[in-house]
Amino acid sequence: LDMSNPWTQRHLYSLCSGLSGELRVETKWCWIEDFRTFQLDRFELFPAIPATFDASLAAFLASKPHLEQYLWIHEGKMKAGFFSFRVDMERHPPAKVAMAYKNLWDTFLDGFKSNAAGLEVSLFHVSGIWTGAE
Repeated sequence: LDMSNPWTQRHLYSLCSGLSGELRVETKWCWIEDFRTFQLDRFELFPAIPATFDASLAAFLASKPHLEQYLWIHEGKMKAGFFSFRVDMERHPPAKVAMAYKNLWDTFLDGFKSNAAGLEVSLFHVSGIWTGAE
């Protein structure tokens, strides 16, 4: 994952800001949205340019250490991260309902991946909702 690439930052931001209503997201924890706000509040660019990304991310995490749990940083470089979503769905729906809902997420992420062609972005999703149904 090359988060210093401005296009990677843009695409991950668009993932969080472009969630469709059919995904039924009630609450989201998207560190990239907070990073964007952090940059703009400091009159810095978003997306951050490659030369300053690591330092900007370090300053961001120093100001919001609770967000470190969403990122894997190794030797000062971001290697991976995740977003978390709370959705309006019962915990143990019928298998048919759970799998239909999983398909909505599959379709959303497949579309996102096709728009991020050429970028080093690997995505997957997990949920207890469909894990129990499979």
